[in-house]
Amino acid sequence: MKKRMMMAVLVGSSLLVAQNSFASAVSITPRASVGINHYSLKWQVSNWGNDTGTSDFADVGDDLLTGGAGLTLAAGKFYFDASFEQTMEGSDDETYDYAYYDTDFDVFAYALTLGYNITGGLSVFAGWNSHETSFTDQFSYTDSVLSALDPLDGETEFSADGWFLGLSYGWNLFEDSTLSIKAAYALLDGDLTSRYDSYSFYSYEGSNTIYYSRNHVTINNDGGDATGMTIGVAWKSYLTDSLSYSITADWYKYTFDDFSGNEITVDWGYDNEGPQQYYDDSSSDVEEESYIFRFALSYQF
Repeated sequence: MKKRMMMAVLVGSSLLVAQNSFASAVSITPRASVGINHYSLKWQVSNWGNDTGTSDFADVGDDLLTGGAGLTLAAGKFYFDASFEQTMEGSDDETYDYAYYDTDFDVFAYALTLGYNITGGLSVFAGWNSHETSFTDQFSYTDSVLSALDPLDGETEFSADGWFLGLSYGWNLFEDSTLSIKAAYALLDGDLTSRYDSYSFYSYEGSNTIYYSRNHVTINNDGGDATGMTIGVAWKSYLTDSLSYSITADWYKYTFDDFSGNEITVDWGYDNEGPQQYYDDSSSDVEEESYIFRFALSYQF
């Protein structure tokens, strides 16, 4: 409901821009982009029912190919922009004491922005940003004895969304080229959900035999809040009166404090009592950082 309300506000703002088109000319500029996203995410790992010999802190990152599209409507001093971006799948791995961890992941993001040109090259803008990172994990034992066990599968989903407010400034360096910089401050809500399999090892009294079972664990985090900055620089130049290209570099870093409250569901493989519910009130931090380099083509109608 919260997301729908915020989306409605932004859509309503765009309609105001459209309405203003009766008094001034409206330009419509679609664009397509390709680039590289140097992405990393760090978070606290819960090892409930999971004896893998791994650390308690995950640090995942890779250089991801990314593609996106957007549409800008401009009328007078106002503009409205909608964009989305999807990366190709990347991967990362880590070797621990007696386990090997491998993960594949991708990032999807969209943003809605309403801006106003204050004077000259100075503009103010605000909007809504949402992005989601999906991980597919696999644990494999490297111990000479445990390596005979089947690999353990897992999935992790991290999502964040919220408002941002920023300023931008552009310089017309040549007749058909512009260099601009921007900075924005964001307030985001984050959420982290994990689902994975694990092994439990046990023995019965009076027996020297060690048994094992495969468990299924689901962890839903209550989430956390983040503040962060986005800084970007862009070069734009016209190839024709309507066709232009741009080269951009953006950086953002968000730190989510006090990710707390883990609702844990464990289906223990060694009993038939069904899933058991637990609650862990410990807190942790999540850190997300990205450097994105893009090349885009735009056509103004």
